Amino acid sequence: MTIDRPQAKNKVDVVFDETTNTGVIYVDGVDSSKTVTFKISSDLLEKVDEDARRRSVQNRSDYLRHVIQYYIKVIKSQNSKSP
Repeated sequence: MTIDRPQAKNKVDVVFDETTNTGVIYVDGVDSSKTVTFKISSDLLEKVDEDARRRSVQNRSDYLRHVIQYYIKVIKSQNSKSP
């Protein structure tokens, strides 16, 4: 799903899509982000929640964002070490 940003009149704009019950907050000077929706098993979600709590991460989105960024760094590091 892509939500187009309306013409910005304020420093902060909120766009809410009633069909999907999702909203995006846009802040001037901050790159827009994309919403990604996916399904995972209950077991994996439980592991995500446990690890997020252990690391004092405030929410799943922040946790998954950090995990993805870390994994990308690891892959890039491994690729740079390959002959």
